[in-house]
Amino acid sequence: MVPAPASAATLVAPSREVLDGLRARIGQMQGTPPPERGFPLSSAFEPLLPGGVLGHGRVYATPHALSLAVGLVAGASAQGAWCAVAGVPDFGVEAALAAGVSGERLVLVPEPGAHALAVVSALVDVVGVVIVGPGLRLSAGELSRLQARLRDRSASLVVVGDWPQPEARLRTQAIRWSGLGRGWGGLGAREVEVVVESRGAGRPRGWLLRVDAEGRAVGSSALRDGAGARTGRIGGERGPVLVPAGASSVSSPPERWAAAR
Repeated sequence: MVPAPASAATLVAPSREVLDGLRARIGQMQGTPPPERGFPLSSAFEPLLPGGVLGHGRVYATPHALSLAVGLVAGASAQGAWCAVAGVPDFGVEAALAAGVSGERLVLVPEPGAHALAVVSALVDVVGVVIVGPGLRLSAGELSRLQARLRDRSASLVVVGDWPQPEARLRTQAIRWSGLGRGWGGLGAREVEVVVESRGAGRPRGWLLRVDAEGRAVGSSALRDGAGARTGRIGGERGPVLVPAGASSVSSPPERWAAAR
């Protein structure tokens, strides 16, 4: 385990000895048990999920949207929860800090290796909220055991990929950047259209998530059609830029978001 300064994350190797030491360290520093209803969300993300929290023992999926995963855990982190990120080698710590995640309570395991399931399970024992990269591949039995462990430990899992029957699945559908004109300006604040599929909620719902120039989600509102935009366009000289998720119309977002798009 590598001690980290106050503003930085703790980088650990995926070994049992290191994780045991981390568990003892966090146990000494953790002052209060997790909230009964679940881990709090930021005010911008609260309307998007059932109950307005990251539920204990629940899994949330954000396919190909690391920035949404970071946004989901930022509220819990800001309120004192320990968080971990496993299997995301290019995780942007600076972007996460800008989004509201506390570096003092952030654990990184960039390369969990061949024993990724064991590492994630150990992290669930140690911290309240875990982000897992898209490379985790589990059998049906392993999925069941991991979800049982999440329930037992009152932890929450956010997967930057898909997951069978998650509590909620959030997809980025389009992004509107402001501050960019025809041949002038720079990318600044943005509006992100997010489609949320929640268990038991019926049809998916569309939301407009407002993100400031620093990368922090500052507000959200429901979209009238419930599904968001379908096509992309480049606005007029002073209009916003709308880019469908995955498109390359705007290929150079701010550098700090390069690893968290």
